[in-house]
Amino acid sequence: MKKFVGLLLVCFILVSAAHGDEAGIKEKYQKTMEDLVFFKDALLDYLIDHKNAPKVKSMAELVQVDVGNGLSFTVFYLEQIPDDQVPLLDAWGNEFLYKYRGKEFQIASAGSDGKFEGFDQTGVYTDTEENLEGKDIIISNNGFLLLPLNEAQCRSLREFLEEAVIGLLQAY
Repeated sequence: MKKFVGLLLVCFILVSAAHGDEAGIKEKYQKTMEDLVFFKDALLDYLIDHKNAPKVKSMAELVQVDVGNGLSFTVFYLEQIPDDQVPLLDAWGNEFLYKYRGKEFQIASAGSDGKFEGFDQTGVYTDTEENLEGKDIIISNNGFLLLPLNEAQCRSLREFLEEAVIGLLQAY
């Protein structure tokens, strides 16, 4: 269910981007979210192979992790992207943040103001220009934990979740 909701959220975001949302800060949030999904997918592959998230303190350390046979995380899990092209920074030039605990990991962007509020944040917020200013984005094994959605996406998500809850209640 978590993967489905995460996939649904990414689909909503991509659809809204295709419909020409306001440029500027929204485009930077979109680019940053795409990069976070890119790293999440690579880390999930790593988890399958190694049973735990990489035990590093930063994204810069992550891409250098030796995964065996002299191969780095970048070469093996990031589709052989040259080291100088791996997106270690968000769209505002801030380093992505990384946290792990056993099999769980989180990757975050401190958003447009570069001030990270912590890995304990969760939820969604509307993506109006004034509301996006300074908002963080966090992704984990299971998808986004904190992300922006436009008002239509928030309504659609709310309706979907209400229907899902009603369906679950009726099933029991």
